[in-house]
Amino acid sequence: MTHYGLPLTHATNWELHIPALTVDPNSYYNNSENGGQLKMLHLTDTHMDLYYTPGASSVCGESTCCRPTSYGHNHSAGVWAETRYLCDVGLPFAEQAIRHMGAEHPDLDFVIWTGDNVPHDEFNSTQQQDLENNRLIASVVKSTFGQKRVFPCLGNHDTHPFNQYIPYEIDVKSSGQHSMSWLYKTLADDYWSQWINTAKAKESFKIGGYYSAMATDRIKVVILNNNICQHRNWWLAYDPVDPDGQLKWLIDELYAAELNKQTAIIIGHIPPYQTKVCYTAWASNYFRIMVRFQHLIVGQYYGHTHLDEIVVFYDKNRTTNQTYPISHGYIGSSVTTWPAVNPGYRIFTLDETGKPLDFTTYYSNITQDNIDGKQIVPKWQIAYTAKQSYQLSELSKEAWDAFITRADTDQKLTDLYFSHLHRFTDAYIENMRNRGQYNPKYIHNLLQSRKYM
Repeated sequence: MTHYGLPLTHATNWELHIPALTVDPNSYYNNSENGGQLKMLHLTDTHMDLYYTPGASSVCGESTCCRPTSYGHNHSAGVWAETRYLCDVGLPFAEQAIRHMGAEHPDLDFVIWTGDNVPHDEFNSTQQQDLENNRLIASVVKSTFGQKRVFPCLGNHDTHPFNQYIPYEIDVKSSGQHSMSWLYKTLADDYWSQWINTAKAKESFKIGGYYSAMATDRIKVVILNNNICQHRNWWLAYDPVDPDGQLKWLIDELYAAELNKQTAIIIGHIPPYQTKVCYTAWASNYFRIMVRFQHLIVGQYYGHTHLDEIVVFYDKNRTTNQTYPISHGYIGSSVTTWPAVNPGYRIFTLDETGKPLDFTTYYSNITQDNIDGKQIVPKWQIAYTAKQSYQLSELSKEAWDAFITRADTDQKLTDLYFSHLHRFTDAYIENMRNRGQYNPKYIHNLLQSRKYM
């Protein structure tokens, strides 16, 4: 509209009603009983590839290599996985990784699982194949974690074609001819039924792939399907005004949490980069919601980038024009090696309200795993612990804001963050150089881009 000099319409400039504040945000946590701590696993982006083949070409010029059909003979895929360059992991590695998480951390209180169980073969997929990937990974998660609470959400690759999420209204108007029920209903009633186990959660999930559940009596976990907001979901052209009523539902869930003196953990697949990935009006309303409920949102957790990252969300003082942090979040390390990263996961320590106190990232050195051979299971080790490594006194929005500011002029700190980001693999830097994306400002710009305003 701006390009053609046309006025903005309701479709591109809409605002949802948000109820007024009902509590004193400064004393919202005064009812804390100073109880015990909680332990949480963040699992994300397995991207398991049933066609992964050791010895196949790992440099093939396609979106996914290391398959029997991969062109070229530049580099052979390893026996466990491959970091050079665009390969997902096979079922044996994905299964071993998840089972390690369960065995190494038997005292977990709950698991957040932020989507993408399907490989990067993009349009070369089917509904049946995507369902099979989700079924297999769900089966491993169930058998590994048993009756522990698991909160799964959808990724942009978990649908077919990838990125495309059909609005519920289309389902109704087409009498199911164009529908997401093949995915939503199968997950809610079968593969994920152990976790999406209330009538209310099933109802909202079958409408738009979102739901909420309680981690404890005080902590509400709000699970978004924010894949619908990204530019490459072409169904936005049908009706971009709050697709599937998800943001209105989010407001209602957070308002109910406020009335019940609860806190909220928000999880989703795609970090809501304002105007960069999510379209402007959706992102703008999401930020308005965060500003309104910032006193009860104790953390946000995402996947999608496959990198080990932190994000800080900001608002602006309209009088002074100064920005200030309103929330913070964490982008989890992926299980997949795509694109050229070592696999990883994070273990968080939370207080009784759900606020993160610290986290440790674990990773597996795929190069060494392949050298050790298929008779020795991959080894997992600590990459770093946040407070110790970054010299933080706490994990708060203010602390991470100060960290990003400090890193702006501290090259050693930025380099340390970057090494954690890809989990110590030279292949990531090589891949960036091969694509012409690596330069002296790349690392600095990447971290500074995680300031969302």
